[in-house]
Amino acid sequence: MTGQGPWGPEQYDPRQHQQRLGQPPQQQPYSPQGQSWPQQGQPQAQPGYQAPQGPPGWQPGYGQQPGYVQQPYMPQQPHAGGPPRKRRRVFMWVFLAIQVLFLIWVITGVASHPAGPTAASQAAQQCANGGWEGLFKSQADCDQHYAVALNDAGNLGKGLGVALIVVFWCVVDFLMGVTYLIIRLARRRA
Repeated sequence: MTGQGPWGPEQYDPRQHQQRLGQPPQQQPYSPQGQSWPQQGQPQAQPGYQAPQGPPGWQPGYGQQPGYVQQPYMPQQPHAGGPPRKRRRVFMWVFLAIQVLFLIWVITGVASHPAGPTAASQAAQQCANGGWEGLFKSQADCDQHYAVALNDAGNLGKGLGVALIVVFWCVVDFLMGVTYLIIRLARRRA
């Protein structure tokens, strides 16, 4: 056997392989020109053809293509200060804090009450002294319907405020997501 020990690179010889297995060696097939046929894994000699070159022990035809260069395995060097540092997820914590702030803002917007006089006292003041004439049948009818209209207007304003908060929340989340993707792509390329 040739090579560098039991696992060293060596040329494959089918005759030696058959002898190790206890099989009789096979005869070379007949060639009309009296030349032997090329062995398996050896390229045929053609005009202008050069056999691909590779590292010692490399043979063409074993799952490798000519021109293919395999990159050597380079183990990663350990961090020079002890164990590797754990990555801090700053972006994730900032993102979650912003989500909590927006959620608190929406809840306080829905639960808020106007600081001024109530709808019933405003309706009574507006409908007093003949303010109901022309629109309502009586002052009691004016008090009832005017208070309902004021409550509905307050609820509509609350709903619009919450909707604006949610739209602003979506815009901020979208911009933060785009910023995160840009930073990740920049780190991958660096």
